[in-house]
Amino acid sequence: MSGSVPPILWYLLAFIAFAVFPLTMVWAIHRHKMKVLEILRSYAEKGVEPPPAVTEVLLKQSTDPAQKWKSTPRGSLLNTFGIHLWVACILGGIAWWRLEAGPPRWAIYLAVCATVFFALLAIGQLAAALKSPLK
Repeated sequence: MSGSVPPILWYLLAFIAFAVFPLTMVWAIHRHKMKVLEILRSYAEKGVEPPPAVTEVLLKQSTDPAQKWKSTPRGSLLNTFGIHLWVACILGGIAWWRLEAGPPRWAIYLAVCATVFFALLAIGQLAAALKSPLK
């Protein structure tokens, strides 16, 4: 390998950064709204009016921006795990690239140490998420 990054990898990174993440967020919002509709549909199939407390909670969750993104403790830990894993992969790629490109050696050592650090953080976050309660 010549030490240069193929252009296709830059296009892939741009696609992931600018397409996959926003689509994932849109899918999460859509899934939440479908759950709200499913709850209301269950009341409609029974032919009863939902209690005012249920309607109020569903309305608050559907319209209040602060409620939409409120995560469970496990979800928050898994989100942090994903971020740390992503950073570790990026730094690992930089270390590999620098290893192929050659000197300076300090840049390789720094990138490898940072990769190991973020990988250990990711493992810790995953372990904490697996031990945390579901809600």
